[in-house]
Amino acid sequence: MEGIAQTANLPTLSTHIISAFPDVDMRKVKRLRNQYWNAIKHFYSQDGKTPRHDEELLADFSDVANDAVLFEGWLDYLQVVGRLPVSAQVFQLWWYAMNEERMTPETDSTPFRKAFPDIRRRQRTEQKRMLRRAIERYRGNEEILRDPRTEPHYLSGD
Repeated sequence: MEGIAQTANLPTLSTHIISAFPDVDMRKVKRLRNQYWNAIKHFYSQDGKTPRHDEELLADFSDVANDAVLFEGWLDYLQVVGRLPVSAQVFQLWWYAMNEERMTPETDSTPFRKAFPDIRRRQRTEQKRMLRRAIERYRGNEEILRDPRTEPHYLSGD
């Protein structure tokens, strides 16, 4: 999605990071972001013949590591398409609640604190359960479904 957004000259999370932190090493950020992707996507090394040996790396993988990657992907998708499925909207709200310290100081945290009260003090399984319940609660919300920023219901899988 990032490449599509860049080709369309649309802002991405990467461009936001660069503007907020001009000295950041984006190659390092992308390498960290992609390390698990490549291990999961590719069986062979770049030569196309030699199997990769990612067992040690994948032993450290958890769905916590995937949260930021999913957030970035949906944010870039939103830039390109201009709307999100209900489940992705709820996921973004959940991500904000889980990562409140990453928000700017002037951010109003009321919406995500209200949707996910005390989420950061809970076990990961309960955090994910709260996400699933919120998706179920909002996926049929007619006001959200009618909003032009929501992916049409029949396409979103919600």
